Amino acid sequence: MKKTDRREPPRQAPLRLGGLLRRELRGFALWAGLEVLGAWLEGEREEACGPRYRHLAGRRAWRPGHAQGELVMGGGRVRVRRPRARGVDGKEAVLPSWRVFSEEDPLNERAFERMVLGVAARRHRRSLEALPEGVASRG
Repeated sequence: MKKTDRREPPRQAPLRLGGLLRRELRGFALWAGLEVLGAWLEGEREEACGPRYRHLAGRRAWRPGHAQGELVMGGGRVRVRRPRARGVDGKEAVLPSWRVFSEEDPLNERAFERMVLGVAARRHRRSLEALPEGVASRG
């Protein structure tokens, strides 16, 4: 019979992943939110224009492609690829969800809160949450 080893197993050093996990989780949530928004807007465009590559007699609108747009996310303006739709009269048809998301501006409330807390305008950029790589923003 073998003698059993009664020593304690070696302890592992604790990993300091809190900041990394928080940043990665936030990046994933932002990415997932943008993907869901893109699918949602594409669904609204399909309702207005009909399915892609189909010839429809009663078409109310057509798809002229995409345009750059901006939405407020994470304390800053994030550039988003916005699907476009034009009515048969040639006028731009604004998708209902795009109108709602682009009109609501939580930045005003957030800027006021930071002003009350004493964040100087020149330090405002440092007080914003960092966006993940690949997400273009301004403001």
